[in-house]
Amino acid sequence: MHAIILAAGMGKRLRPLTENIPKAMIELRNGARIIDIICCNLLSVGVDGITIVVGHASSALRKHVESNDLYKEFQAISFVENRDYKSTNTGFSLLLALESMNQLRGDIFIVNGDIIFDQRILKKLAMTPGTAIVVDNVKKLTEESFKVLIKDGRIVEMGKQIDVNIASGEYIGLSKIAENDIGAAVEILRSIVSKDRNAYYDFLFQELSKFLQVRFVYTDGLLWTEVDFPDDLEYARKIINLMHLGSRCVF
Repeated sequence: MHAIILAAGMGKRLRPLTENIPKAMIELRNGARIIDIICCNLLSVGVDGITIVVGHASSALRKHVESNDLYKEFQAISFVENRDYKSTNTGFSLLLALESMNQLRGDIFIVNGDIIFDQRILKKLAMTPGTAIVVDNVKKLTEESFKVLIKDGRIVEMGKQIDVNIASGEYIGLSKIAENDIGAAVEILRSIVSKDRNAYYDFLFQELSKFLQVRFVYTDGLLWTEVDFPDDLEYARKIINLMHLGSRCVF
């Protein structure tokens, strides 16, 4: 199995921590960084190859991966450079990654490079057949939450603009695209990016849901967080010791 990690953004809201490193390289505990937590969890469910989309402070992230023993456990590691990271968003980054994988076979996990999550969430996603997204169905939603509205088993709407009172939950930035759906995903992303180079990739699943089944994996209270603000980082450092992490997470 393969995974794409989106780690090109500047992380402006976490400066000065992110002046010279991307958010994915922020340390959480004992020298372990966000991307390390992500990758040891990926290894634990059988992912043997990763593609990391880099942009801001890309050399720092490359050096970290190339010098860390954890990453030697992957059979294949590749980097895709988003040179336009200052003027684009995750939709553009994901499209670059998918277009670089002409000969890749199998399902692909998509992971935002600024999240940490209990390994049991990833295990549920891995065991779910087909294309699927992870939705937090427990967390109290806010205006900042990237919400999902599900009706009759389909995604009706995604985005921060959805009323918290009707939303089905929050998309956590962790998903899987089935091998048979990759071609359709690429075409949809091309359309999305052609209209708005600053669009989130998340809307891909709303479009896919119009003509094929996108399944939902619910967190059911298992811990995770996005690290976007200083308060998020404080919370991440608190819950990291409460999470079930993969067996490769020895730090």
